Amino acid sequence: ANRLGEVGRRAEGLAAAEEAVDLYRELVTLNRDAHLPDLAMSVNNLAVALGEAGRRAECMAAAEEAVNLYRELAANEPSLYAEHLARVQQIKSAVEDLLPTQSSPHGQA
Repeated sequence: ANRLGEVGRRAEGLAAAEEAVDLYRELVTLNRDAHLPDLAMSVNNLAVALGEAGRRAECMAAAEEAVNLYRELAANEPSLYAEHLARVQQIKSAVEDLLPTQSSPHGQA
């Protein structure tokens, strides 16, 4: 998914990222501990791909999910996942800055 996006094939990259998330969700139901790190990474990659596609609201939802997944991982193994958690929190914060707020004139219809 990332490589496709890097070579300008963003639509295909986004589809691959969505498929990866779907597959890892299924695997997590079978063995959460083994596959949760891969799901977290895939959801983060999906958030980035959605952001690059201009789908900011969906990007925000994926970024929030990635933060929650990495938060769970970091709680159990901080030395492995604290850095990942910090990175996805930065992505989420950057996306929040791009989204219109309800009180903003840009956010009104």
